[in-house]
Amino acid sequence: MPSAQRLLPFVLSGALCLGVAAVPSHGAGQRDEALCELRMRADSGDGEALYRMAYLTELGYDSITPDSAAATELYIRSAEAGYVPAQSYAGFLLYRSPDPTDRERGLSFMRTAADNGDAKAANNLGFLLAYPTDTNVAPAYREAQYWLGRAAAEGLPTAQAQLADLLKAGLGSAPDTARAEALYAVAIEGGVADAQLKLLALKMPDWKRLPADTLMMLGRRFYTHRAPAVGVELFDVAATRDSLAEAFALLGDAYSRAQGVSYDHERSLHYFLTAALRGNAAAQFVIAELLDIFPDSLEGRLELPADTSEAVHTADYWYELAARAGITDASAAARSLLTDKQSNSVL
Repeated sequence: MPSAQRLLPFVLSGALCLGVAAVPSHGAGQRDEALCELRMRADSGDGEALYRMAYLTELGYDSITPDSAAATELYIRSAEAGYVPAQSYAGFLLYRSPDPTDRERGLSFMRTAADNGDAKAANNLGFLLAYPTDTNVAPAYREAQYWLGRAAAEGLPTAQAQLADLLKAGLGSAPDTARAEALYAVAIEGGVADAQLKLLALKMPDWKRLPADTLMMLGRRFYTHRAPAVGVELFDVAATRDSLAEAFALLGDAYSRAQGVSYDHERSLHYFLTAALRGNAAAQFVIAELLDIFPDSLEGRLELPADTSEAVHTADYWYELAARAGITDASAAARSLLTDKQSNSVL
């Protein structure tokens, strides 16, 4: 069996967590002595020692030559000795085998590890049951939901997102979009980037019907809580449908800082200028700062009305407008952009 590689889109358990620290870093004599002691413990059937020896054999260390096949056997022996991290990792290795018997044994190891509280094993098991690599094996969605649910309850973001996928589609149970929405939201907080797109696909038809103030409040919350792509989509609706100045300003902020979208200076300037012309003080301050540095920034901008006075091309003009609304520095402008206008709180 080849050495361990991340071939499937789910979490691998901790074979790589030990590092070289599996053997104390002393002088050569002490290192040899520690390695000898580890070998002896492994020979006696100690599960943890077998796991450490498997790791060292997988990558190679000192006098140990890398040998993936031998490492796999050691991981399996460690799993058989009841060492939970080995059960999870050996289960993954066996599941990659073309032999159906090995795959079943791999699932059995992962079930044991998951039963013993290994959240990553529960996540991996749930994923494999829902999306088996063998096309001749039917998905076991109900059991997949059970294991993903256990991993999700332990706070594993990948499990939360994968469980939401099943609940949204009604695989293993009746569809539960409310729970799927909640799981996508916490998965986003945990750093699962594609959960943003999945949440958008699930909820955007409903969100488009929200009143403008509710739409903006929701957009700001996502924008400032690790889901900027969701926030940008909501701002775009508010800008297109309701022509809200604050929505244009936040789109300008997103494109200027590459939040939820790619950096685009021209689009950022377009949105900030649109917001400024519609009276948004934070955007007016941004335009003023830009003109302070690049006085010709607005030359030829089609967004400017034809009868606009020349003063609009000066920083002082925009600083004065922003100051009338109490925006006199960059911090105040940022706070204004991210303030929920209903509660007056910065999200």
